[in-house]
Amino acid sequence: MIFRLEMCVYLLILFFTSASGQDITFDHLTEENGLSSNSVISIAQDANSFMWYGTRYGLNRYDGRQFKIYRHHTGDSTGLPANIIFAIYADTRKILWVGTSSGLCRYDPKKDCFERVPLTPGRLENVNDIFEDRAGRLWIASGSGLYLQADSLFHFRKFTYEQGQLAGHSARSIFQDKQGNIWVGTSNGLSRIRETDGEFRFETFRHEERNPASLSMNYITSLSEDLSGRIWIGTQNAGIDIFNPVTNTFTHLSQPVLVHNFVRSIIRSKAGRMWVGTQEGHDRRRQLDVHL
Repeated sequence: MIFRLEMCVYLLILFFTSASGQDITFDHLTEENGLSSNSVISIAQDANSFMWYGTRYGLNRYDGRQFKIYRHHTGDSTGLPANIIFAIYADTRKILWVGTSSGLCRYDPKKDCFERVPLTPGRLENVNDIFEDRAGRLWIASGSGLYLQADSLFHFRKFTYEQGQLAGHSARSIFQDKQGNIWVGTSNGLSRIRETDGEFRFETFRHEERNPASLSMNYITSLSEDLSGRIWIGTQNAGIDIFNPVTNTFTHLSQPVLVHNFVRSIIRSKAGRMWVGTQEGHDRRRQLDVHL
């Protein structure tokens, strides 16, 4: 079963109406306004300031006034490979990448079409997350493992559970910490990847019975880092685990500190506060100031 960040029923565009940021109003965009589906899974903004919204029934480009909808059409090799859009990412080269339930593609703004990017030739798979590291390399979390963009735009190196590299078969989320390590949340644990002279070393973290300082559960949904360098790990049904890189241990946050234990997203604000999106409510995010 696929669990993704979904802002169901409506899409909320947030406007700050005062300099202090205290007065907040929402403009609701739904199917009635032209959105292809009220179930929004992914959001990104491109280099031309267009907003892109991935849904369960197509990709939407919004110019502030109206939507343009892109959908999969059988036999059209320049269209989307599928209608379920799990991930959208605008990289530093101004390329817009789109991850679908049937593979990866990139948008060509000149032709207003999409170019399919095969991760493994002849194989269609979920693209769950897209991330660019500080070296400008693209990492792709897929249903069968982790891909790293290699020496060309369309050449990828693959890391898998079967090869003893990733913690789980399906990669769900990707993050790079301030030390340069790559963290990968999977369906069966957490992986930390350290790179030295082009060689990658993998370390696995999983829930351990009778060890309260281990992960609370193995299905990882989201990753972030606080100002102290601790890694925040969102889980499917056990709240948040916070990893201390000094002690190599985890502490846990769950209800009633959290609104819900199903954590969908974790974001650090510019002020250093951690915002958490959970299953409960419509795009409900709760600001957390935690002292550990």
